Amino acid sequence: MQTIHGFGWLTGSTWRLLLFLLLCLCVIVLSAWHTERAVCYIFDIQHTFGCIYILFVMCGLVLMMHEADHSWQLEWIRIPIGLLSVFMLYYCVFSLVWLLFVGIFGLPLIIDSYGTIFILLCTCLIVLIGFVNTKTLRIVSRSLPMPGIQKPYHIVLISDIHLGTFVNSRHVRRIVKAINKIHPDIVVIAGDLIDNGGSSSQAGMEVSRVAHQLRNIQSPDGVILTLGNHDPLASNEFFLSFLQESNIKLLNNEVVEFPDFYIIGRTDPSQNLREPIDNLICKCTKEKPRIIVDHDPWYIGEAVSCEANLVLSGHTHAGQFFPASAIVRCVLGKEKFYGHHIIGKTHCIISAGAGVFNLPVRIGTRNEIVDITIVPERSDFYGNKNRNTKGISVLR
Repeated sequence: MQTIHGFGWLTGSTWRLLLFLLLCLCVIVLSAWHTERAVCYIFDIQHTFGCIYILFVMCGLVLMMHEADHSWQLEWIRIPIGLLSVFMLYYCVFSLVWLLFVGIFGLPLIIDSYGTIFILLCTCLIVLIGFVNTKTLRIVSRSLPMPGIQKPYHIVLISDIHLGTFVNSRHVRRIVKAINKIHPDIVVIAGDLIDNGGSSSQAGMEVSRVAHQLRNIQSPDGVILTLGNHDPLASNEFFLSFLQESNIKLLNNEVVEFPDFYIIGRTDPSQNLREPIDNLICKCTKEKPRIIVDHDPWYIGEAVSCEANLVLSGHTHAGQFFPASAIVRCVLGKEKFYGHHIIGKTHCIISAGAGVFNLPVRIGTRNEIVDITIVPERSDFYGNKNRNTKGISVLR
């Protein structure tokens, strides 16, 4: 199994992973026993002939299969299975907490039983709200002073759209509509435009409709993309054709020079070759600010060591749903999890993403578009205001 940054203590060891799966199975069986006891009491029956046990174990197996195999491509299968997986995660945790509460305070069986049914209904409601929440977007605005900038420049950052089963042309239309209301100078996609492990194949994705929606993005300096860990290979002909049809420029270990700054597109190493940052930084002069677009915030330290002015990242989804959000924040640390941070002289912005991955819910987080305005530092603003601010060039 591929080791995830910060989670090597679990995925890097077979026996730890097996122990974790065994613990999950124990929690599932305990939740089944607790639920059966409540059902038998409320409906005044002797037993359910193991039906609840079988149902819970089957749901648990589906959950594990869902986590192990992300290649199920049919929407009518994958979305219900994803929602079922979330339900099982929440219900088992809530049941375990409630069972401990009942045991500590010695609550009678009637309260325990009705409390269990209440937890069941609340879990269904939480999963439903989480699913509906994936259809919404919020705008997060940030203004950053930057040396060498002669006039304000408007960047829209989006990441982790994960086009596929859970994100289709309807959601892309919402994203494009929100972007066009902001009127950016440029749109930056910081990786994972496509969910390469899901239904984003040539046969599965609404290619023409998605491309049509993306072509509607209105920004004078266009749309640029760096590759994330879920994007296809940079040499994938279908992917390149899709980008061309969508009017998206791929920055595959490339530097784009603007009149007032550089944008450096770093490719994630999970699927593609990645240039060392020194090879890209050397193409930039120190007189202009350097903006690095790097999908994974794990590499922010490299940008800081090169004294980049701004790093734009995504990847974490801000955990996507609680309690995963708390776990990811604890493992990665605050400065690599989400939001705006200043490390040394480098501004770092990590987006929560505009789509969802693996599970079709957002609970405690939101899909977002980051509206960034870089403005002149006060000492620069009264300097040379007559520099040409039109046109871009690519440095190779």
